Amino acid sequence: MAGARSWWFALLLRTRALALAKVVRRPHTRPSPKYSIRSTIPSRTRRPYMYPSSLSPGRPMSTNTHEAAAFDHLAKRAQTGGGAGLLVPNYFGSWTFTLPITYAGQKRQRAVRLVFMENIEGPSIQTVRLAPSALSSYTEQDRLDIFAAVLDGVARQRHAGADQRDLAARNVVLRTGSLSPAARNPKQPLPQPVVVDYSSAVVFELSRLGKHPSQLAALPQSPMELFWQTNFPDFLGWTPATWNGNAKARQQWLNYRSTKQVFPF
Repeated sequence: MAGARSWWFALLLRTRALALAKVVRRPHTRPSPKYSIRSTIPSRTRRPYMYPSSLSPGRPMSTNTHEAAAFDHLAKRAQTGGGAGLLVPNYFGSWTFTLPITYAGQKRQRAVRLVFMENIEGPSIQTVRLAPSALSSYTEQDRLDIFAAVLDGVARQRHAGADQRDLAARNVVLRTGSLSPAARNPKQPLPQPVVVDYSSAVVFELSRLGKHPSQLAALPQSPMELFWQTNFPDFLGWTPATWNGNAKARQQWLNYRSTKQVFPF
């Protein structure tokens, strides 16, 4: 039902936009004809109430710009053969249209910015970890295999030149499918994690500092090295209880996955 509502919302929003305003499309963002509008939803509509009043008025524009830039950069990497294991949603473009509004008795123009991405069918890790019945369908090994794929995907994104900068349980969606033939459970295939929400992302080569050393290396940085000091508090419940306040247990797992080469490289 939620998926149907999202689709109808996307269709209604796009129909109203075309009727009320002149749509400005960026040249590189034309959706592929093999995807219907059913496959796409706006990731968010930038509205003032989504942000604290203490933030500057430019924040919605800034987050949209970061998200569109990251999606575009990673999509181009995928098109050139560098997209394996990036765990990024399919990207269909960013749109800006001008909406006429009346505010304080005056007619004004408001820019509405949208990022269109794949509608991923599946719950987030946050949703699963907070639902005991859903969480019980995953063994601890299942959860760690999926978590290892998430860390590997973030490392690969950095190697591709983008840093999502907001890794959290709410930002990892579990897509139906399997990670690899070796990880497949014949009775219940493991879902593939997809990292979403790039509103805080940085594309290294578009920043003032330029390309990051991690993207200049021949291979992605080891997740063990990248996450050695990370506690992952937002994933508690998905990760083992023994990790809570126990850096050694977490680091032993990172070391084991790396030395045994069982990260999904």
